[in-house]
Amino acid sequence: MPEPSTFVFNTMIKGYGGSNAACREGIGVYGRMRSIGVEPDSYTYPFLLQACASLGDGKGVHSLVLKSGQCGSDVHAQTSLVSFYSSFGDLECARQVFDRMPEKNVVSWTVMVTGYVKQRQYDDGLALFHQMQVLDIEPNELTLVNVLSACAHLGAYEMGKWVHRYINHKGIAMNPTLGTALVDMYAKCGHIHKALQVFKRLPDKSVFAWNAVIGGLAMHGLGEQALEKFSEMLSIGMRPDDITLLAVLSACAHAGLVQKGKEYFDSMEKEYGVQPNVKHYEEIYNMLDEMSMRLEAEGYMAKTNNVILDIDEEDKKRALCHHSEKLAIAFGLISTKPHTLIRVVKNLRACEDCHLATKLISKIYNREIIVRDRNRFHHFKNGACSCGDYW
Repeated sequence: MPEPSTFVFNTMIKGYGGSNAACREGIGVYGRMRSIGVEPDSYTYPFLLQACASLGDGKGVHSLVLKSGQCGSDVHAQTSLVSFYSSFGDLECARQVFDRMPEKNVVSWTVMVTGYVKQRQYDDGLALFHQMQVLDIEPNELTLVNVLSACAHLGAYEMGKWVHRYINHKGIAMNPTLGTALVDMYAKCGHIHKALQVFKRLPDKSVFAWNAVIGGLAMHGLGEQALEKFSEMLSIGMRPDDITLLAVLSACAHAGLVQKGKEYFDSMEKEYGVQPNVKHYEEIYNMLDEMSMRLEAEGYMAKTNNVILDIDEEDKKRALCHHSEKLAIAFGLISTKPHTLIRVVKNLRACEDCHLATKLISKIYNREIIVRDRNRFHHFKNGACSCGDYW
């Protein structure tokens, strides 16, 4: 082939990927391409980036993009750079490229939002999505999925609800990916009934959607309902995966169904072809551990054993009063009208003392209190918790 075209060179570059040696080969092809006067196009640099197996390789390609002039400022090439840096966790470089782009399309915005969400910088992802709204940029399905994921992790119910309304208003098709994201968001934001409503209306339920609803029910302490959903899933011929069975074991653990959990665990490999991993073993341990920790409290006495500091008993009691969960509930009591539901989101496991105190507060003040801790939701009402003192 005496005069290979840009398309031919792009195809050759695309063939490399996944190792440092491959990246060097791809750059070598790019060098030959330029040496004979063949100009790159908007696909050349994205293909080069796909061949990069390290952050250093990508920075080398970035320098080629900068030297290339007009083609390097192409929105497709620039978006690929944002995606590359994000995939390697370098969000600072990704954002610098993004902010300097002379032109951005919805894919560019979505790649940056996705980068934040994948790297668990959920607040930054939602802030960028807000900028999209201010600039009147229509999000695509992937944008919305990632925004819903951020809402789920932050417990940002109002934003998640807005996204749901937006989907309905725009007539966006509820495919399995978007539907699953909505189910997961509602469940993790404390609205399991809405998660069930969305799940019921999904025209096509994937294993991921089943996992989201079973896991959501388990998280809310509705172990029996979670197991009913699992049975329903099996009855339609849907094959569970390792995440499904983790959710099932979690449901058993949260509901104190030790024997049932053990039966499911024993049947994982034989009936479902799923090899147990460390997370499955952790749930079995939780079942046994939580059985031994079940509380039978008749009144509140500060559980000072939860304080590991070397201080006297009175100081330990004062320290327990300053736990963030109690402070949040106290603020809710003084800043809302009587009988208003109180929601608390925390990133640590609820301690025994806070759990007991919250049960009594819900009874004394006639308040329903929903607490989301690191592992699950606790619905406190009339002096009882939905977890049945398993958590």
